[in-house]
Amino acid sequence: MEKQVASKPLIPLVWHIATPGIISTIIGALYSSIDSLYIGRYSGNSLAAIGVAFPAEQLIIWNVGVILNFGCGTLISRALGKKNISEAEKYLGSVIFSWIVISILVPLLVIPFALPIVRAFGADTTIEDEAASYLKIIAVGTYAYTMTASGNNLPRSEGSALCAMVISIVSAILNIIIDPILIFGFDMGLKGAAYSTVIAQTIPGIYLMYWLISKSSVRLTLSNLLKPNIAKILEIILLGLGPCVIMASNALTGLIVNAVVCPLAKNGIDDPVEAEKAMNMYIAMFSVAIKMCGITIFTTVGYMQGFLTLQGYVNGAKEYHKAYIMKRFSQILCGSITLVSSLFVIGFSRSVMTAFVHRDDPDIDVDQFIETGSSILRIVCSFLTLYSLSLICATDFQSDGQLIPAALFAMGKYVILYTMLCVFAWGVDGVTIDFMWWMFPLSDIVSFIGVAITSEIRDCNVLSRMKKSHQTFKDIEVFGSSCCARLTDVEEEIVLSESCPMEIIQERSRNSTPRV
Repeated sequence: MEKQVASKPLIPLVWHIATPGIISTIIGALYSSIDSLYIGRYSGNSLAAIGVAFPAEQLIIWNVGVILNFGCGTLISRALGKKNISEAEKYLGSVIFSWIVISILVPLLVIPFALPIVRAFGADTTIEDEAASYLKIIAVGTYAYTMTASGNNLPRSEGSALCAMVISIVSAILNIIIDPILIFGFDMGLKGAAYSTVIAQTIPGIYLMYWLISKSSVRLTLSNLLKPNIAKILEIILLGLGPCVIMASNALTGLIVNAVVCPLAKNGIDDPVEAEKAMNMYIAMFSVAIKMCGITIFTTVGYMQGFLTLQGYVNGAKEYHKAYIMKRFSQILCGSITLVSSLFVIGFSRSVMTAFVHRDDPDIDVDQFIETGSSILRIVCSFLTLYSLSLICATDFQSDGQLIPAALFAMGKYVILYTMLCVFAWGVDGVTIDFMWWMFPLSDIVSFIGVAITSEIRDCNVLSRMKKSHQTFKDIEVFGSSCCARLTDVEEEIVLSESCPMEIIQERSRNSTPRV
């Protein structure tokens, strides 16, 4: 990492580090979406079952991997930025010890309570057994997820982003191949999707352990593994809470929508069987919509992995001018990508919903599923670009160790969303389920306003650090408050070449004319 930061142009380096994270995270989002696509063509009720079980899987199992992934990756990068190899080795030993403990505890806690868990997430009697079976299998495979998700950021923290990307790609390809064999070929349905997920994560996880033992510059020692540093583990957990909040919020969104919003679909339907079918159909539709939103926003989430690693390194090295420019570049890039992705999903919403259902499915009204589902998808995706910008701001705070603002930025949207959903569902008579979907774009708008104000205050503090560290220039104000950072000729030269001594930079900056 040190050689890369010192020798490569800054913005191309950000892109180089982040691109594998973007690819691997999008593949991960496609991973779960492909499960749903196969399951939707197998049975409408199975699609509703995975719509219930998947948020529970995210909340209980995925969150563990996310905490360890982001926490350990950032701290190892920061330690390497300070050239403290022994500190990085302690973090590595602590996180692997955590993998082992979690892989034992999660199955013991989830398997006995799988049925109550899926009921809490909105499962009725027609889908609860299928959803519980799926969750039990995934819980047993926690070891595989912790290896591939938690360990995925370790190669990236050392600058080996390609290794992390290959692990994700191999896992996704295996899942795509194994899924239809087990679901349709062996007629295992949702259980086949669960087994496929565990197998597809185990194989690349084994390769990751080989990489850590034989190729990593941060050595795993027996003393660090057998005598884990509790303080280091707590530090990893605290630093990983920001991204964990994002994942937990997505899961809680599924819980609240399934348990609070979707029951509104039963209003006015007297037949209990038809009422259950209507609710299950809305659960299935929202499951598809939220996964397509995941594909859209996970571009930013994937970019955050590389951005967080590099931003943590330069903050650890106190190179604040680089941190400032990377944040501005990241906002422009991720905002643009999310905007284009959202427009694509909105434009092809009917085709997307059609792909997730079988025309002859007796469990659901196929025409209503496509028509109403595409409407939900268009509404939910409409202002995701603002949420993407909020996530970059949260990552910027996290990279500097400011955990509370990072967590607040990440979960601000969801606090507003949950409040509005519950208030309207429980406190307003006559509200329709179709009205409730508009709470999603409204929460994006309201939360972004708060994030934008707080982020600008932080930018002023960063500029102050730059001046105190003599990393600033006479005309630094030319950056302005816009997300589109503008550089003076001198600043651009130093950022892209990074070859001039500071004395020359300061002298040339005094004689430069700002380019506005």
